Amino acid sequence: MADDVLRFGKIEIIEWLRPGEMKTGRDLFDEVEPMGIASMPAIRAQYRQVWTRAEFLAALREIENEFRATAMLPLLHIETHGSIGGIGVSEQEGIAFAELMEEFIPLNRMSGLHLIVVLAACEGIWGMKMLQPARGAAAFRALIGPEHEIFPEQLAKGCQTFYRGLFSRAGDGNEAFRAMNDAVDVTKPTFFAISAEGALKMVFRGYLQELCAPGEIERRVDAMEAKALQQRRNDGLPDMFSKDKQWARRLLRDSLVNHRAHFDRIRREFFFIDQVPENDQRFDVKFEDCQPSPDGPVQT
Repeated sequence: MADDVLRFGKIEIIEWLRPGEMKTGRDLFDEVEPMGIASMPAIRAQYRQVWTRAEFLAALREIENEFRATAMLPLLHIETHGSIGGIGVSEQEGIAFAELMEEFIPLNRMSGLHLIVVLAACEGIWGMKMLQPARGAAAFRALIGPEHEIFPEQLAKGCQTFYRGLFSRAGDGNEAFRAMNDAVDVTKPTFFAISAEGALKMVFRGYLQELCAPGEIERRVDAMEAKALQQRRNDGLPDMFSKDKQWARRLLRDSLVNHRAHFDRIRREFFFIDQVPENDQRFDVKFEDCQPSPDGPVQT
């Protein structure tokens, strides 16, 4: 991450579990609240229990409205069930990551890209799917979650250790994260973390490798040309002259191979640089950082 110290003024704990299950969110609140009161400055903790998808979404919007009114930056902790596709207590009462991303983006934008999310759910790290550079907005600053299925007792132990570490180490996220993993299993990691800048590097590197080889560029030009010509036919327009098609293909090709310009645009949008100019230095990810291999070609 661009900085190790996690900045927040409030810890928001949303517990979205089934009746009769271990109340890991409530237990975490009971652990965290006194630590927050004793810290300097004091950090408020809030516990919200929800049972349905509608209540969960309403809680997120309440948090957003409270942040808008108080400017007290929340660290968002969600206790629920999860899978590689989303979170929730059942398939019917769940929310896909693609939809959850859209709920997080306004809050993260308002925070200036400081939102930290702890997704305390089985396979919670798959929430990384919400960091989509092509969307033009980061859903959060960083996400922490387990990579696999985990017992509630292990989850509770790891999360409580994480917050103890944050309060005892002056907000040092890396140290708290290491302690979180060691509390569950010192031989291998249980929890993983993904940052916005890490996601941009990973996604753009994959884009260059998979979609920008010369043959792939031509395939994309062919597909775009075919789509444009079909649209002309649908609109009742005549076919284009051969020389006009060649000119249009050249423009398309020139646009697709200008990888640096594409990267610069995505970076500015993803990190909210136009709205928050200081993010240009906070997230100093360069085009060269995203090359498929250390000696890979740099397209200008």
